[in-house]
Amino acid sequence: MACRYSWCETPADMHAEDPSYHTRELGHGMKLTVENSGMPGTNWMPDWSEWWIDKPEDVETEYESVIAMLRDLPKNYQEFREALMNDPQFTEEVATMQAELKGVKK
Repeated sequence: MACRYSWCETPADMHAEDPSYHTRELGHGMKLTVENSGMPGTNWMPDWSEWWIDKPEDVETEYESVIAMLRDLPKNYQEFREALMNDPQFTEEVATMQAELKGVKK
């Protein structure tokens, strides 16, 4: 099942299981995602090995894209959140998934 959002990077098999789950990678381990509660959030799990710099002269060039990602994070998060929260279909998907989860927990 492909996602209706062009920016969503959730694999099709995950969408088939949970159509309310949407993700967008921003790079350097930063991901915009939907939490179990149905609310948009961020998750930062950097790969610290890619941050290992052993030449001081490389610090500025190596971290330039990280700085840009963090600078743009508020704007990207706001766009992600608004796209989801303003979509009535997303609200229905979240309600359906939460009802299914409650049924499983009984």
